[in-house]
Amino acid sequence: GAVPAFNVGFARAVDLESPFVITQNDENEAQCPPPIFERAVEILRAEPSVGAVAFEMDTRRRGWVCEEWAGLPYGNTCCVRREVGMAVARAQGDPAGKAWWDRRFKTYASDTVFGLWVNRLGWEMRRGVGLRVHDHGLLDEMKKRNVEAYQKDGTAHLFTAQFGRAEQCRYSAEDARHFGGRVR
Repeated sequence: GAVPAFNVGFARAVDLESPFVITQNDENEAQCPPPIFERAVEILRAEPSVGAVAFEMDTRRRGWVCEEWAGLPYGNTCCVRREVGMAVARAQGDPAGKAWWDRRFKTYASDTVFGLWVNRLGWEMRRGVGLRVHDHGLLDEMKKRNVEAYQKDGTAHLFTAQFGRAEQCRYSAEDARHFGGRVR
């Protein structure tokens, strides 16, 4: 699944002390004038309260929007501060701070959970208005099979138990203090 592969990349970014990390699937393509990634990094450098910048996507035929859950963007593709990813990993049970995406999930939900943890730990997941990424694999058969597997293998239930209600997504000063988040 995608989650272990992304976590290998996040671990490498932590080891290299990369200040910012871009999460993106291999079938994604930037759709706005360059430099899309540099513009996201500029936002992060200018605003310490922003933990990640979510790119707009044209998924689900709704036009260009940032994916969201309970009214909060979650950043299917995004630019993240390393220390934010590490705090999320600690909140999900990885004391080394390298497994940014929840290892209980194989493909779907881990990016959503990540974005919701960013907010819960005190940072903003900023909508990158105008920072657009097209997903060429939107109608891919493998993605359809992955969605079916996610719904059948019980991991959909794990997501709902953790973040199924809007109040579970809200900022938590206690979690921010405990896992190294941004205490507001």
